[in-house]
Amino acid sequence: AMSRPQYGGGGGNGYMFRIQSSQEILVKNSLAAFSRHGFVLSHAGASGNVFLNCEDNETQRATGASGSAGYVTGGSGSDHHMHFSHSNLFDSCRAMDSFYTSHHRGTTGGSSTSAAHGLTSAHGVYWNTQGSGSRGGALVRSSQGRHGYIIGTSGARASVSIIGGAGHSPQDHLEGEGEGTTLEPQSLYADQLARRLGPDFQLPPSTVLHHPANTVEIRPSGFTVARAAASPSDVAVSWSAAPGVVIAPLQDGAVSARVPGTGRWVLHALLTAGGHSRKRSITIIARPSAPTVVSATASVADTFIEGDSQANTNNGAATSVRIKRASSANTTRHGLLRFDLSVLSQSRGTFESARLVLTKNSTASYEGWQVAVRAVEASPAWTETGVTWNNAPAFGATWATYEPSPDLVDAIDVTTPLLAAKAAGATTINLALFVVSQPGVSVLGYHSREQAQADLRPRLEFDVHPSITRFENWIAHQPGVAADQRAPLADPDEDGIPSLLEMALGRAPGSPDSLPPLALVDGNLRFNLAEISPAFTRLHLEQSSDLVTWQALGLLPEHIESDEEGVLRVTRPVSLAAPSLFWRLRLIPE
Repeated sequence: AMSRPQYGGGGGNGYMFRIQSSQEILVKNSLAAFSRHGFVLSHAGASGNVFLNCEDNETQRATGASGSAGYVTGGSGSDHHMHFSHSNLFDSCRAMDSFYTSHHRGTTGGSSTSAAHGLTSAHGVYWNTQGSGSRGGALVRSSQGRHGYIIGTSGARASVSIIGGAGHSPQDHLEGEGEGTTLEPQSLYADQLARRLGPDFQLPPSTVLHHPANTVEIRPSGFTVARAAASPSDVAVSWSAAPGVVIAPLQDGAVSARVPGTGRWVLHALLTAGGHSRKRSITIIARPSAPTVVSATASVADTFIEGDSQANTNNGAATSVRIKRASSANTTRHGLLRFDLSVLSQSRGTFESARLVLTKNSTASYEGWQVAVRAVEASPAWTETGVTWNNAPAFGATWATYEPSPDLVDAIDVTTPLLAAKAAGATTINLALFVVSQPGVSVLGYHSREQAQADLRPRLEFDVHPSITRFENWIAHQPGVAADQRAPLADPDEDGIPSLLEMALGRAPGSPDSLPPLALVDGNLRFNLAEISPAFTRLHLEQSSDLVTWQALGLLPEHIESDEEGVLRVTRPVSLAAPSLFWRLRLIPE
């Protein structure tokens, strides 16, 4: 901690920390307080230095004859002071009633010292900077040569001032202003140090689990410490996951994870060795075991509109939907498409993803284009044979932005907005194709619904998990089940098994079965499952020794086989060591 100089006059007085013409110096956990300048870099030889977790507390001050109250000095802040000190890092530093700066200080020379300081920095980085107090203005001020970086600021004073122009091109990069608390990693130096000296292991980014298999064992490999091969015992591994995922540590840093149902579940591993830590993660993708099929619906109306001299022209009969962005309305073109969403209610299944599929009518290159798929406002309504530029409805929210592919077919993911529209009760959707940017003056054309060849027309495609056993449809077609006995938990055949579980097990709800659904054979629990439906994505096999406390038994992929008819046959080994054991299948509807 350096603070409270007596004299703060010009010419280098009252500087608390100064690195001059020196390289690769680390200054950490340090405080500069009540001074003319807190942390200073000067001369072109000052490069590769790091200020880590340092605090500049109240600059533009010196004590002088006035004692503790001090007086105001001519200089202030922590700065790149003179003569091009480049490639330095301020990491996780703070400023109270002060600031950090790397600005151009003039090159004219003459009697003024500051006039000869010149360009003070290039390639400097301010990472995760925090500001407080009421003085000092912008927390970081930057006008570096070539590239400079200000990434992540926070606190009561989190603003950044960037000055561009001649000698400062390209303009310094600013990211995360006011969002420093969310920055990952919080310390760039600590992260790089961990990469050099810390532990690591190899882990795939994701693994797929075909539900009802609900448990997976994740076994990392290739352990290293300080980039050298290491034993798993050299690294402490701590696993964590989202609520609902049950994890159990295994040997050598491995983990067993049981997920509550279908979806994407992220597991995080914290590796620690030699005082350094590193995070790694893996995503468990749990999918229904039933195969995915594609359902599609073609556009029921499509056209394009064009401005200026064509503003009153209708193009509904055109065999293509043409889009283009020009500097004015003249020759600018937007596409309009309408789709019927009745397929979403007519098809029996769960929609996992959706995409808009468009087929180009030209093999030309559209590299560098950016096209937006946007919603179209409901009013005024448009018709394929009547809409023009002048009477077209307004465009709404952007559903997706894409760059046309080098192939003839563009498939644009619209899963999230489409399912949101379905949830809102929409029976049709209207979309616009809007060119955000494009090089050149060419036109991009897609085949319209007027094309004779059906597979060239615009369409929406849905990836569907079929659910021919979906409960409502299934129970309605079961013989011997009265209308008032068709609730999921009803037991019309009085065999102790509710209808929803009968469906899951592929059994008949209208007549009692002679054999129990769950059998113990040669140390294995065995049961069958019908095609998995969204109505019961959470089926648990559980074990108890007292009928009070129940423990879930995970189902690994190797416990499950599928026959030609799609029936899943489950064989789960169990331990018979306890004097009394009970097992049950528990179905949790979603």
